[in-house]
Amino acid sequence: MLNSWQVANVGLFRYEVIQAESCQQEAVARQVICGERVASAARWYLDNQGFPLAEFFEGWSRWVASALGSKQLTLLVDETKVRDQIGTMVVGVAWEGRGIALAWRSYRANDAAEYPAEGQVGMIEGLLKLVKAGLTDDTQVLVLAEHLTSLVPSG
Repeated sequence: MLNSWQVANVGLFRYEVIQAESCQQEAVARQVICGERVASAARWYLDNQGFPLAEFFEGWSRWVASALGSKQLTLLVDETKVRDQIGTMVVGVAWEGRGIALAWRSYRANDAAEYPAEGQVGMIEGLLKLVKAGLTDDTQVLVLAEHLTSLVPSG
């Protein structure tokens, strides 16, 4: 369960995503603060081990799905790298030609030892389960993923 300051931070994050019209961390951070503090604030938020990300992803997914008001959602799966330093696997929902991040997993890019032990498929499965926990049972979901050949049976 989230405590009061965590609930306030999640609410602020939701509001800033809407204000920024983007879920990219720099755009969201600029809605809260400016200057050099943008990058350090974003890093603190992403690296904060005390923040219950699983609960956040579930609640955020629930709120976004409710706000979209549709019982049919298209989830997008994308793995991206920032300057070959940070890798992030993201599960987001498609909305008006954009994607809204619902759950993500970040790791050191281009470092086999730092890549999540469960591998690409396991990481995606875990993120999809977190998103699913926030959706109602009657929500129909289409998942779109690119370049995930390990998901396709051979033969």
